[in-house]
Amino acid sequence: MDSPKGSLCSLEARVLREWSHLGTQLTASGTRCIAHVPQVGRAAWLHRFYAECDPTELGACERRMQRSVPSTWRELLVSVNGVDLFVASMCLCGVLPGGLMRRSIDDPQPLSIESANGPERPRGAAVEPQDFVVGWNSLDDGAAYVLRGDESISKTDRDGGRTLTSWASLGAMLETEYQAIATLYDNDGTFGRPA
Repeated sequence: MDSPKGSLCSLEARVLREWSHLGTQLTASGTRCIAHVPQVGRAAWLHRFYAECDPTELGACERRMQRSVPSTWRELLVSVNGVDLFVASMCLCGVLPGGLMRRSIDDPQPLSIESANGPERPRGAAVEPQDFVVGWNSLDDGAAYVLRGDESISKTDRDGGRTLTSWASLGAMLETEYQAIATLYDNDGTFGRPA
């Protein structure tokens, strides 16, 4: 089984192959932006892979959450500190420095893993106390991606009341969700005009 870090590296390589014709950019903080979509906004990018998380910041995040980040997710965060795909239709959360959101159009931050596992955490029966929320899908009314103890991933509805679907691994989830969302975009990165 591919590690979460390996799965994300494979996804980034694929995104580069399929979308770099629309441009790439490296921000001041090290975020790798792929596929400029000015039709969405001046600084809009179809995909963003955020620079690695400082291990000290990750430790501080865990203290603020009063819980540990699962070891495999921890490994992922120190190499890719969050991902936004298809103009944030699908997001994997990351660690915010000092736990604080800094607003910047030109150099944005990932969604907060602290918020995802704190005030925004789904409270329904489909999310167990030991589960860890790792991301969101805005196309499914705010569905949550939940990492289970066996490293499988489930997608639950926004409040966590029911499981919508599950995958054996992060790699399987990324492949399925990326493929499904990609069909909604044309080669110019425009939503709703499939190629």
